Amino acid sequence: MGKGDAVRKLILYLICVLTAIIFVPDAVLAVTNIYGATALTGGASGALDEIDGADLADKDIALVAVQTDSLYVYVLDADSAAAENSPTVISPDTNAGDKRWLLISITAASLIASPSAAPGITGYDSDIAGAAILKIYGDANDANDAHLYFQTLQGASLVTYITLDGILEQITFAKPLVMGSNAISTTGLLSGGIVTNTKAAAYTVGADSAAEAYGGVIYVTDAAVITLPAVAAGMSVTVVTIGAIAVSVDPDNADKMYLDGVLLDDGDKATNTSTTGDTIVFTYYSADGWYAMSGSPDGDHWTDGS
Repeated sequence: MGKGDAVRKLILYLICVLTAIIFVPDAVLAVTNIYGATALTGGASGALDEIDGADLADKDIALVAVQTDSLYVYVLDADSAAAENSPTVISPDTNAGDKRWLLISITAASLIASPSAAPGITGYDSDIAGAAILKIYGDANDANDAHLYFQTLQGASLVTYITLDGILEQITFAKPLVMGSNAISTTGLLSGGIVTNTKAAAYTVGADSAAEAYGGVIYVTDAAVITLPAVAAGMSVTVVTIGAIAVSVDPDNADKMYLDGVLLDDGDKATNTSTTGDTIVFTYYSADGWYAMSGSPDGDHWTDGS
């Protein structure tokens, strides 16, 4: 090991010790030893699990600085006996007994991260082995603008759900935004686009995007049956025919429909007059049905297709 490496390791160790003194609660500071490591597991020299359990005592502290990764702070629980689950629970490879290194949280008035290409915070669930369940990180486009990303675990991978875009000056939701009864209250302007889709065969609204059922427009270019999802509060769907084609719109079997003011039987379809430009708009009416208002360039309404 070169002199430069030795100096860097000494500085790293001092940083670890200072971090423990600053961040670890006073109740934990009644410790036997403070250990430093440069890897979590693997059993090799420098790994946390390489430290012999026989040498460890309850409330010992370990600071693990993994190069290009993170600084981890652990407290030894001599009676834990928890199953190893890196990085939240680390078991000594030798003479472990019930002793486990437990990753602890850090509380501070503020934290300043060292510069990196994608600074952020990664979260783990101690009940789930291995993978991170959340990540908040950012990256800069230049000295003036940046992005901030919010990710969560979906299908065994971290997926971005929300992006704060400092370049476009907007917030992007990658998934539908579902709000409770309080919804949004504002004296300003709320605006947004609608989802449109074009189909030439049978299709169920919402199959391509859940947002279709909330203000979406389905253009139909060939004879087809368009199936509506089970009705839910806030839903609205418009179906427009392109060409002189026969199209029916079929609600869920348990849902009724008021077609231009006339109540149809549960599950009955609305059928057009096979005129180009036939249009029908479905809106939520009640928990068990829709209100449908139809029209056509020839003046005819859609009819009960049973």
